[in-house]
Amino acid sequence: MTGRLMGPAFPFRIESGGVARAVDDDKVEADLRHLLAGRAGERVMLRDYGTAVPARLQEPGSASLAPLLRRDIERALGRFMPEVRLTAPVRVVVNEERLTVVIEYVVRPYDVVRRLELGLP
Repeated sequence: MTGRLMGPAFPFRIESGGVARAVDDDKVEADLRHLLAGRAGERVMLRDYGTAVPARLQEPGSASLAPLLRRDIERALGRFMPEVRLTAPVRVVVNEERLTVVIEYVVRPYDVVRRLELGLP
């Protein structure tokens, strides 16, 4: 076993006669984006997968929105991506036009700190 993280790329596509693959950091980042973009309850066989982030995009920005989203994102990460360990609290910045989620994390076995900043319209 090599210890490398590997799997289908997101979005799913065919390249060079086979399924496109993502490896290591690219795989983790794609999985994080996929988890955050997934609306909780939309998967038939896995109702808990996803977050409330897509549902909250239609609501006006408010001071109470950030803590709710932060808790929901941390719950989803703990349940569906246990290999990701947060190095700082998830930051959620809400303004009138845009929602920004910043996640600082390390992934076993590499333990290199990574940062994902995801801006949502």
